Amino acid sequence: GHFSGANNNVDDYEVITAFQEDSYGRLWIANAYAQNGNYLAVVPYNEQTRFPELDKSQWRYFGVSDNLRLSGDKGIAAMTIDDFGRVWLATHDQGVYILDYNNTLDDRSDDAVFRRNIDDNLAGNEVRALATDKDGVVWIGTTAGLSSFDGLNFYRHPGDGAEGVDGPIGNEISQIVVDDYNNKWVATSSGLSILRGQRSVFEPGAWVSFTTANSGLLDNNVHSVSIDPVTGEAWIGTESGISIYKGPFAEIRPDFKQVVAGPNPYIQDGGKTPFIIKRLKDNSTVKILSLNGRLVRELRAGSNDIEGGRAIWDGKDKNGNAVASGIYIFSAYTADGSATSGKIAVIKP
Repeated sequence: GHFSGANNNVDDYEVITAFQEDSYGRLWIANAYAQNGNYLAVVPYNEQTRFPELDKSQWRYFGVSDNLRLSGDKGIAAMTIDDFGRVWLATHDQGVYILDYNNTLDDRSDDAVFRRNIDDNLAGNEVRALATDKDGVVWIGTTAGLSSFDGLNFYRHPGDGAEGVDGPIGNEISQIVVDDYNNKWVATSSGLSILRGQRSVFEPGAWVSFTTANSGLLDNNVHSVSIDPVTGEAWIGTESGISIYKGPFAEIRPDFKQVVAGPNPYIQDGGKTPFIIKRLKDNSTVKILSLNGRLVRELRAGSNDIEGGRAIWDGKDKNGNAVASGIYIFSAYTADGSATSGKIAVIKP
């Protein structure tokens, strides 16, 4: 089924610019050209049909009468729903509107609408992207940079074109996507940046960025990102076409059944070629052990040794010395008790 002005007797011209599903299964739909000022429609979930309610008389609307006073006819650019059920709406020139309907759609007396803009520490007033991460932080992407809201304060995270400083690679942001492992994928006009899910945004090295110079990205002007929920691959829409990312952030798996490791045998070359263990579970720890069980090296999630679903060992022990030739064991495990292991044949020329 589908919704349109034709099959729902809607008189006004409809251009859907954003939509979100809330925790109750309701669809929140933004209509840019709502001539009656009802920029936001809420479609209930029908428990009997297990489908959005087709009876338009059951729909609810928010708009000008609720103090959603959008300028011109540009409407809502993006939308997200935070952990408190508040609906965040991106505008083209007014910052963000925050609709707190107190989880009572049919009672307008307890509703409140707030507007936050550059005066409240947003990076800019033209907002193009909104997303809520697994920690409840709301991310706001503008044409002038990235901001976040932690429930109390707004913070700016300026991009300066350098990886791993304190922000994405560019300031003109078109989309923000949060994957299942809380990585934040930020599409900018200067490339694609990823804020590692296990790192604080204020922590050095929290960001990794991709451009045409350091990756197979077709164009630095990135418009959109979509994560395949099955493979973990990221489909990246750029000015010049679509790129597909298959790196470590795409290799996280729900179990250890697909783990691969190599090269094996592993020939020591001073750490230039690492031994890589792929398709790990999220938050894995990897131990490199000798055959008699002695700990040689421990690789932990959140460090530079484990990136996404990929662990990287440089052939050195915990003291930074190259290990001797021989057979070693790698053991990967997570806090829930699941684990896997394998052998590494190390050759030291």
